[in-house]
Amino acid sequence: MKKFRALWHSDLIQPFIYKAFTRLIWGLFLALLLSYFADAASGRDLRGWMFLLLSAVCFGGAWLSHLQLDGMALPKLDTFRDRLDRTKHKQQGDLIDYIDQKPETSDALDDDELHLCLLLADLICAIIFLVLSLVIY
Repeated sequence: MKKFRALWHSDLIQPFIYKAFTRLIWGLFLALLLSYFADAASGRDLRGWMFLLLSAVCFGGAWLSHLQLDGMALPKLDTFRDRLDRTKHKQQGDLIDYIDQKPETSDALDDDELHLCLLLADLICAIIFLVLSLVIY
């Protein structure tokens, strides 16, 4: 908890929300898509199990982020995350619409702040998926 308080500041809210929202949307999409195809094959409703599986995956990601916060080096995981985060952002609208907005990317964060954002995002998503699995099942 002391490390969390030492690292947390208000500039981490926006990257945390972006990462949590992205994980939540991709998880919902994946769970519902897989349950749709599995329901057609088996004839049973598997949405609860898919959400429970995603909750376990998110808890595992949170645990890995916690280990990285404590100093464990996982270089293959970092290169995998870099490949996943490599997206091309297309700016739409006029440039004047974005002139007062300060650009925030996860590249501006140091490693500990990034791992803290990932830890919190994974925990929030895991809790949401766990509640969804309990409600649906």
